[in-house]
Amino acid sequence: LGEAFQGMGYGCTADPFSGVSTGGYSNLASVDYEKKQRSYAATGYGLPAMGRQNVKILTEATVQKILFSTSDNGAMAVGVEAKIDGQTVTVKARREVILTAGAVNTPKLLELSGIGDKERLEQLSIPVIVENSNVGENLQDHLMTGISFEVKSGIATGDPLLRQEPETIQTAFQLYSEQKTGPMTIGGIQSS
Repeated sequence: LGEAFQGMGYGCTADPFSGVSTGGYSNLASVDYEKKQRSYAATGYGLPAMGRQNVKILTEATVQKILFSTSDNGAMAVGVEAKIDGQTVTVKARREVILTAGAVNTPKLLELSGIGDKERLEQLSIPVIVENSNVGENLQDHLMTGISFEVKSGIATGDPLLRQEPETIQTAFQLYSEQKTGPMTIGGIQSS
């Protein structure tokens, strides 16, 4: 990501408080408001589903490609090929395959599986299952427009937290660790 950022002409600063703060940052953005804890796929979906009989979660598995059955109606995902403990295994789906590999790995898996630009796949000796020249293209950042406004002196804002001032960060972490209160218990802000 750093190389991509520099490739667009943005430099990296070693000191975020230097006044040259053009760049990206991310702070806490996935907090369960009731539990005041970080929420992610495992706690939000995986753990609650583990007790269901129709769900099996494989850990330490890396999907290598999607497997398809083809017919006159087209291609249908029927499973995946994955590496588990260094062994290649086939995992078949009873009903459906849901691909949730993120913005980078989803198109990668589609292309490795034969869905993508025909010329690119043929150059890599990957059999074309579905020709779609859009796969792996046009990845863009999501722009955000902020609203600026002035506040009267003495009114607290989130600016010190957004600037990641050390004293403010320390206070915020202390409030969270000791009382589960403060700015670390709410969703965060991301920018680039």
